[in-house]
Amino acid sequence: MKKTISCIAFDLDGTLLRSDGKVSEATRSLISLLQKKGCLCTIATGRMFQSAAAVAREISLFRVPLIAYNGSLLRVLGEKSSLFSWGIPKELAGELLRFCKKNNWYVQSYLEDRLLVEEKSYWTEYYENLASVQAHALGEAFFSPSGDPLKILLAAENEEEHALMIRSLTERFGDTIFLAGSHTPGARFLEVVARGVNKGKALEKLCEHQGISLEETLVFGDSENDVPLFESAAVSVAMGNAAPHVRNRATYGTESNDQEGIALFFEKHGEQFSFEPSGISRSA
Repeated sequence: MKKTISCIAFDLDGTLLRSDGKVSEATRSLISLLQKKGCLCTIATGRMFQSAAAVAREISLFRVPLIAYNGSLLRVLGEKSSLFSWGIPKELAGELLRFCKKNNWYVQSYLEDRLLVEEKSYWTEYYENLASVQAHALGEAFFSPSGDPLKILLAAENEEEHALMIRSLTERFGDTIFLAGSHTPGARFLEVVARGVNKGKALEKLCEHQGISLEETLVFGDSENDVPLFESAAVSVAMGNAAPHVRNRATYGTESNDQEGIALFFEKHGEQFSFEPSGISRSA
């Protein structure tokens, strides 16, 4: 008996997007077909909402809830109000930002869907080009947030510095925050969100809002921040470019994002699934 899938969530960097930042024609056609079958296709990313929304429009995902900021925000494309939003308390965020400055780490934050930095640098320009967004330099005011940032992001020069960031932030802030690694070609990031926030929890809220059972979900990812997504979904697929410890947490593996990994998964395993509207839609 085929397993019913009514919701498919795609991570962006290293998954839906190739290394050149584009979505392949094969993947575009596949998503279009899945939508015609009544399957809800969405994005689950660490990126800002405005960046995720730009990709969603490009591949014709309209009026669907998108998961942004590593799960801190769930918003329907085309609507101003959010279905879910949970930021880092501003006092805690300010303390964390100042801790990063003391350690000479590059750090940026996100408030009201704006990318904020103390001053622009190499890493700022790298991220602006990666996500097609513009950063706002605040000077010293950057370290005293006016609201609760949806995410704080650090960039590491190498694996050793990335590991040091994790150890230091864990020792200093304990379980008041959630840390997750992510990567793009040429960059190693550490994402910081509020305690209890992750892509998996956001997927659960999305399904609750849409009337979809988690047993009808399929997700694709490649980084540490996708592991909670794998844990919440019924079926998970790790890209070939994922680290071994990430691949080991997924139901399936596939080829890399630059080798049509998503399309090849459906080519190899698609017959095991039935792609249909959600149970509520089928019974309406």
